[in-house]
Amino acid sequence: MGEYRLNNLDQSKSRILGYIKLNGPSITMKLSNYLKLDSLLTSAFLSELLGEQQIKMSNMKVGNSPVYYIPGQENQLDKFANFLGSKQKESFNLLKERKVLKDEDQLPATRVALRSIKDFAFPIEHNEILFWRHFSINDSE
Repeated sequence: MGEYRLNNLDQSKSRILGYIKLNGPSITMKLSNYLKLDSLLTSAFLSELLGEQQIKMSNMKVGNSPVYYIPGQENQLDKFANFLGSKQKESFNLLKERKVLKDEDQLPATRVALRSIKDFAFPIEHNEILFWRHFSINDSE
């Protein structure tokens, strides 16, 4: 009986990984519906996968759920940008368009929003000046 349960647990985790690989980043509710399991049990599987570093968790939330993804799928997180607050979404779009923003040139509300969209905006310092780069741009660029 114990071996059956372990196989079933491993199978559920494999199905979660397969779903995310195929469909991209996802939230707990979608994964629960796919697995036909309670969301609490799905959350436990996701927690295990996080602990095993097989998946990552976003900083943003869709409702109360973070977005789960496989390393390398970071560029697909922008599908969830429409769930950002209005100022965060506005700052995300500005950063996406311009790729790099100088912190001190931004309005205070934009500066706060850039600090809160950690999945999309990465701080870089150059000559003691803070810039924000879009996640798709690497440090050398």
